[in-house]
This record gives sequence, C-alpha cells and structure tokens, in this order.
Amino acid sequence: MHGFLTPGLGSKDCRRRGRTADQLCLAVMSESDLSSESKCGEVLRDYLASVDKTMLERLVIDAIREHRCLLESDQLLHEEWQRAATSPSIPQEHAETLRAHCLDRQQATAAQQEILSYMLDLLGYIPTVPPD
Repeated sequence: MHGFLTPGLGSKDCRRRGRTADQLCLAVMSESDLSSESKCGEVLRDYLASVDKTMLERLVIDAIREHRCLLESDQLLHEEWQRAATSPSIPQEHAETLRAHCLDRQQATAAQQEILSYMLDLLGYIPTVPPD
C-alpha cells in the first residue's frame, strides 16, 4: 500500500516509524485469517472500540504522527513528479510512473485519514502529540 516514495525522500524519522493502522490491520488479519479489506475494516473497528482509552490515545498519537509523515512524503513525491513532468531530460515513462505513484499515495493517505478520523471520534478529543 505504501512505499512508493523514491528512496531519499521524506524525513528519516518518517521512514523509520511504523505504520500503526496498517500493521494493526495485518496483525488482526493474520490472527483471524481474514482476506478482504472490508473484513479488515470491521475487525479494526471492533478492536479499536474494545481498547481502553489509554491505549486508544497512544494509537491515535501514532496515527497522527503517521499521517503527518504521509502528508510530508506525499508532498515530496508530488514535487518530484512535477519536476519530472516539466523536465525535457527526464523520460516521459518515468514521469508517468511518478504520477501513478502520486495517485496511489493520495488514496493510501485518504484511507489512513479515514481511520484516524474514526479513531479520534472514538477517543472524543484530539490528544497532545509530544515532540519526538
């Protein structure tokens, strides 16, 4: 789902940090042997509704950090695509590949934002995100 960013783009911290919602969904899927994304969403919602507020707050803070990283790397990828699209020295195929990656990343970021929004609704407030 993620990982389209050209090596070297995005902060080291963003690349080092895990993808909380994705990892949680994969762990839940492997534990329950589910195969569809809709089932993953259902299981993820059920799991999030069952965790205590302290754990949910930690998950929300991780998801906020992840979302910030996704936005940052999406912006860098978009800028790279724009440069490639306007540069006569870069093959058009490369620019088209970057464009496709940009669209994929936008969809992935939108999906992560939906999860984050749901988590914030469950939590009932926006927590303070401490600096790294």
